[in-house]
Amino acid sequence: MIIILIYVDDIIVIGSNTVLVHQVVSSLHSQFALKDLGILNYLLGVEGTTSFGLSFYSSLDFQLTAYADADWVGCPDDRRSTSGHCIFFGSNLVSWSSSKQKVVSRSSNEAEYRALANAASELQWIQHLLQELSISSSYSPICIVL
Repeated sequence: MIIILIYVDDIIVIGSNTVLVHQVVSSLHSQFALKDLGILNYLLGVEGTTSFGLSFYSSLDFQLTAYADADWVGCPDDRRSTSGHCIFFGSNLVSWSSSKQKVVSRSSNEAEYRALANAASELQWIQHLLQELSISSSYSPICIVL
């Protein structure tokens, strides 16, 4: 599998087979004026290392699970609620968010619904990304509101 990432004027080619990656880079180089910068160590202010990182554990359970919650009227100054979610792929955390809601919720149900809607939207995006990468989850996604 080869993945090509494009950011402004940078192209990043990654894959599981180094020979195939070199073939793609050579093909691109024959078609376009490229400057090969070699192995990627630094991108968008983040330095890549081999000694630090997040561990992704293999598991038999490839279910997408989302947990969402909201703190109704959590801020006494502007009365806006705080909502958040975390999404797991198997036992691995792949996405999370915590932010103040943009509007004032009139009830705790409305605040919880907004948190659930944000989590469901992110969950759907992750599911489509996994499908594009030919990774399928074994079950339908489940949203759980705490």
